[in-house]
Amino acid sequence: MLYELLNNNPNYGVYTLNLEPLNSIKSHGDIRIELTIQYALKKFFENNKNALIAIIDSGDGRQQARSRLFKRWYRNSNIDNIEKIDVECKTEDVEIIATLFLEKSNPFKTEIKSSFAELVKLNFYY
Repeated sequence: MLYELLNNNPNYGVYTLNLEPLNSIKSHGDIRIELTIQYALKKFFENNKNALIAIIDSGDGRQQARSRLFKRWYRNSNIDNIEKIDVECKTEDVEIIATLFLEKSNPFKTEIKSSFAELVKLNFYY
């Protein structure tokens, strides 16, 4: 899905990645999830010069564990053409952990990173 707050330039798009469980069964350690994430990242950036933002849900207080898991999945993927930028923001009642993924050769990399940094300064609120 397009991340509307960062799509001011018609030359690229910034998208969001949302991960939600299909049911309430805990799937910790399920290799299928890791393989699915790795496949999705590889496919997204195969012919794509856009960027992707993953925001880790903090609704249940398990955002740090999810962040570590996501970092492991990325590290295991051996995707070397994708730059990964991790950030954490805190508001009065919410901790936001987010990651920006973008192609290292993206011609709009500087602009995208700058826009992302501005969004982080605002704690993802405009």
